Amino acid sequence: QLNNLKWENTSSTDLGIELNLLNEKIFFSADVYRKVTTDILFGGAPNYYKIPTSSGYDNIQFFNGGELENRGWELMANWRAIKTKDFSLMIDFNSSQNINSFNKLPENFNTEVSTSIGNGDYPRRVVEGEAIGSFFGFRYLGVWASDDEVLAKDKDGNVLVDTEGIPIPLTYQGAYVFRGGDARYEDVNHDGVIDLNDVVYIGDSNPDFIGGFGATMKYKSFDFSFGFHYRLGFDIINKVAMDTEGMLNRNNQSKAVLSRWRVQGQNEPGMLPRAYLNHPANNLGSDRYVEKGDFMRLNTIKFGYQVPMKTCEKLGLRSLSVSASARKLITFTNYSGQDPEVGQNASDPFWIGVDNANTPPPKTFTFSLLVGF
Repeated sequence: QLNNLKWENTSSTDLGIELNLLNEKIFFSADVYRKVTTDILFGGAPNYYKIPTSSGYDNIQFFNGGELENRGWELMANWRAIKTKDFSLMIDFNSSQNINSFNKLPENFNTEVSTSIGNGDYPRRVVEGEAIGSFFGFRYLGVWASDDEVLAKDKDGNVLVDTEGIPIPLTYQGAYVFRGGDARYEDVNHDGVIDLNDVVYIGDSNPDFIGGFGATMKYKSFDFSFGFHYRLGFDIINKVAMDTEGMLNRNNQSKAVLSRWRVQGQNEPGMLPRAYLNHPANNLGSDRYVEKGDFMRLNTIKFGYQVPMKTCEKLGLRSLSVSASARKLITFTNYSGQDPEVGQNASDPFWIGVDNANTPPPKTFTFSLLVGF
């Protein structure tokens, strides 16, 4: 019944300050805000909301419910560091932080859109109080060095035994018994079974800080400017690594798999699990593929020259200027994938930041000649 479908309601509070100091040499602007959205509108193609098929349908297009809070701050500063007849220097900086969380979830809201824990899958869930974009999965502990090591243990590290005193093997969902060379995951509840009960929070797609900085310089007829963009304090699921380091099929793999487990007792830093066709649990959604995405990118750089008026007059021109610029020139990051700037989609409560090897932004070079007659 959708006769009560309505628009979302948003209430916001913003406190800000602007300062112009030292005869407009320093400009400073800061804001602190809190925005609360109620009657959140869920659904919309293609993310229709799933409902029990006992209703006669498997989804509804839209419905209202829940409360989402966004709070944070924004800061911007400009400093006119130098200004003389022939030379000027302007420096600018900005930074911001936004924290979102569900304060309330709708009644009967399905908090898990996927509970799959197979190879390549991350459970997709919403937790009240946690941010949109939170990752949930297994804690990856490395590789089992040998068959003898793979035993179920309690929280104190003691081997679990059955009623006959026989050690209990560690299994995946009670079906597959782990062996040497297999991926090692934390048995959070120490029941000897790696399953959905061992899924925990393992990361957040939301950056702690977003911002940029740059400068503009002018010397007589020359000008030069640059700008950096950064994101700090966020995680990415490297799906490319997951697809090329699993060794579960006959597809091409990354050269990283050269450092894989091969013989009993092998135990080396950074070693990958063994190659095993169709292994049921060697490539589960875990923090093995969650990486820090922090980056700083040289977003723009430009060099220009304004030909003096006297020279223009000799050439019969009103004005003449040349410039060269580049965009997305270089990125500084420890992320091992192609591009750490993964798109965000906070409108989807089950969104997580996954790098699917989308084409990274191209480096763009531009040369301009501006002639005025």
